[in-house]
Amino acid sequence: MNNNDRFEINNNFNTSIDDRTAEKLAQAIVFNLQINDGIELVSSLGKGNENNNQEAIKYWIKNQLLDKEQLKPEETLMLLEERLYHMINDLKSRHQFY
Repeated sequence: MNNNDRFEINNNFNTSIDDRTAEKLAQAIVFNLQINDGIELVSSLGKGNENNNQEAIKYWIKNQLLDKEQLKPEETLMLLEERLYHMINDLKSRHQFY
């Protein structure tokens, strides 16, 4: 995937992430990592009561960014994508996902 194919987040935000920003980040990650609409990630990333993978990712994002230093939005998106990508690969290797 090249940079022209990426969904970008352009809003400034601080370390206390709001629901709207978490939702936009979750949408971008789902798009960029091509995550399906299923529920495979709910038990691994969410509380367990989310309706789909994107809601679980939103919950995960809010927990990931609780105590982080302030980053530029594009740095935050890249950091979260990298972490989630590695987490999903780890889950796949342990046969807990897909």
